[in-house]
Amino acid sequence: MRLALPESLERMLLSTSLIENLFRRVRGSARRVRLWRGGETVLRWTAAGVLEAERNFRKIAGCRSLAKLDAAMRAHDAALDRGVDNRKQAA
Repeated sequence: MRLALPESLERMLLSTSLIENLFRRVRGSARRVRLWRGGETVLRWTAAGVLEAERNFRKIAGCRSLAKLDAAMRAHDAALDRGVDNRKQAA
């Protein structure tokens, strides 16, 4: 909320339905796997599920504002990094 994003993008990011939809699709593709041979296989099947889910993705509302989101998050991260550096110097 404090990033001052456009309302359409902010409303979309407040919802968890995008992430839940992705997880559901990955879970669906993982159900078809009969034999898990280790961590690398798990990662491969997860990536395959994400790629399969990607075909059904639509543009999110406010997608034209993603550059503003990127800039706001980078500025926020920089401010956090400065705060950590200041605490280290004070200690």
